[in-house]
Amino acid sequence: MGYEYDLGTVSSVDENDKVRVVTEEDLSKQTTMAAIKTYVGEGTATPYIEVVNVGDDKGLIFTEQISVGSPDAPKESVLGEGDSYGVGKEDTTPDGTPKVGSAWHCDTANTTNMVITSATDVTSELSSDSESTTGLFGGATAGKYILVGSDYKFGGVKAKIDTAGTIEPDNVIGEYLQASNTWVTASFMATDSNYPYTQFGNTLSASSSKSEQWRFGFNPLSLPVTWAKVNLTINGVVYNKYWARFRVTSNITLDAVMQQIKLHTNRFEVNSDGSTEYFGKSRYAKDIEIEKHTNTTKNPANENITIASGITELRTDNELNNGASDGFILSGKIPEGMDTSIPVQLEVEWYPKGSGSGDVEIQLETVGATLGFVYDGSAVANASTPSVTTVSNDDEVLHRSVFLVDNSKGLPGDKIYGSVFRNATSGNANDTFDGNIVITGYRVIGYFWRP
Repeated sequence: MGYEYDLGTVSSVDENDKVRVVTEEDLSKQTTMAAIKTYVGEGTATPYIEVVNVGDDKGLIFTEQISVGSPDAPKESVLGEGDSYGVGKEDTTPDGTPKVGSAWHCDTANTTNMVITSATDVTSELSSDSESTTGLFGGATAGKYILVGSDYKFGGVKAKIDTAGTIEPDNVIGEYLQASNTWVTASFMATDSNYPYTQFGNTLSASSSKSEQWRFGFNPLSLPVTWAKVNLTINGVVYNKYWARFRVTSNITLDAVMQQIKLHTNRFEVNSDGSTEYFGKSRYAKDIEIEKHTNTTKNPANENITIASGITELRTDNELNNGASDGFILSGKIPEGMDTSIPVQLEVEWYPKGSGSGDVEIQLETVGATLGFVYDGSAVANASTPSVTTVSNDDEVLHRSVFLVDNSKGLPGDKIYGSVFRNATSGNANDTFDGNIVITGYRVIGYFWRP
């Protein structure tokens, strides 16, 4: 090295320059840069990759296009937290052996708070995608449940099914252990994991391909989701993990026989056929197209909206009167790619007309209409939690009421009707504002798992 530093330096090297190379056998040969380039290979990635060694942008920059897969050998691409992993394989031993205590068949009859007895460890069976069949719930009777734990939070599972079951969706619920002794219900949605990625609503084991993605929902008004690692004592052993389960609440007809369960990561994925999907936190919010209609049974007055000098908007059916039950109807269809496990969010904006103080209660009732729906008025509407806002001398001040709508049973193309109204009759003690309110706008937001 000392001899090298005694030499002069050149400003650049081209293909015609001669260099001397030394092999591991201490043999040397004089050659040209052109020969070395040929030896390394013209197809190397070096000319198309820039390396960043410092800062937040540390990594690789590709200066040319990236192509993954070919018609003869299509491949998927995953961005984010990596691909889904077999249950118990989030942090494997060198030989790939899954952790014990990551998947269990349990029964509520043997569950007392955070202590479970007589559970069956099915981690090894469900971590493998070959010769590993076992039941999903370990039985078809009420109280049976499959419990899954991981060192990381997961927003769903990929289910490889050996033999399809008959699992009535109203007889099963999904839950996650938010904190000690606090199980929280989570809606879920099943889709085929293969083309054309058909949605099945909250019906499990419906795919003919026997490979499904089961996504878990969350409250879009409370993000990030609160979910802590919890100690569970199972068969006398304490395990500390993030826990979730599917539980049979009423007998199902037939349990599904499973080949494997893989836990979702937060990721964006391009499948081998070019179709894209979003998992976990990467599922994104988007406005849903809706229409407004007059409700003949709750028909409000018209009130133009003054926005600025010289800008006044003509409106109809938007003044909800005090002493009356006034409102209107919003309707829209569940679009392709909307994740029905996550509630739809309705925002209604309004302002009080006149001074005064009191509470304004706005209500929402929804009805779903799929093929075979009968338009005879016999359908029973589902009421969302009312929005109550206190106003005090807020004349013409903008307010917003927000509602969540459960569409976990819905399918793309199903129509949803929403009756938005203010019941300001004397019999409603929750609405005490002695004045009218004016609706200025509304917005419906859904979360999507694919474009």
